[in-house]
Amino acid sequence: MTKIFSAILMATLLLAPGAAIAQNFDKNFDKAKAYFGARFGVSVPDQPHFRFRENNSTDFSLLGRSSINAGPNVSLFYGYDLGDYRVDLEFGSMANKLSSFTFVRDGGLGATAGQAPLVGPQTPTTGSLRAQTFFLNAYRDLKLDGPITPYVGIGGGLARVDYKGIDAGGFPLFDNADIRFGYQLTAGATVWRQRRMSLSLDYRYTGTRR
Repeated sequence: MTKIFSAILMATLLLAPGAAIAQNFDKNFDKAKAYFGARFGVSVPDQPHFRFRENNSTDFSLLGRSSINAGPNVSLFYGYDLGDYRVDLEFGSMANKLSSFTFVRDGGLGATAGQAPLVGPQTPTTGSLRAQTFFLNAYRDLKLDGPITPYVGIGGGLARVDYKGIDAGGFPLFDNADIRFGYQLTAGATVWRQRRMSLSLDYRYTGTRR
């Protein structure tokens, strides 16, 4: 139906509860420290483009794009700190409400209701976009002099995307959920650190593919 892309601003609380765990990665990474934590943020999805077509048809009978409001994003993670690198597993959840829908082609909805084609102006919309992600992430910490440590990261895994109760101008459009491949790119910095606790701020760009 559609891909989703989301810009996410996150604050991360990381805890390192245990002693170092001996590992044999190589001579530089002979010890890994376990950590876990939570991320809290705001997701701002791009305008998704929706495409529908009749069975056995090669032409899309309904085309449109939707505006989506910003919404909360929360995730939990568990991983290992290898020194300059970190690896973790993350379960995340985001929720956003749709605000309007613009028809590019209405698939005959207007004619069915005895109206002009629903093309052009924005139509008030109800419904929501929800997504749950399960990602494996890898980060590279850029160690600098001073209290702030920048980092970059990349991750990938599965995303369950659920468009719930989408209605445009009184016309029910769809109720759909599916599982897709998802990925994310991260840039941020650890801004506060104690012996077993740290606080980070980062920007994440998350996307899915059909």
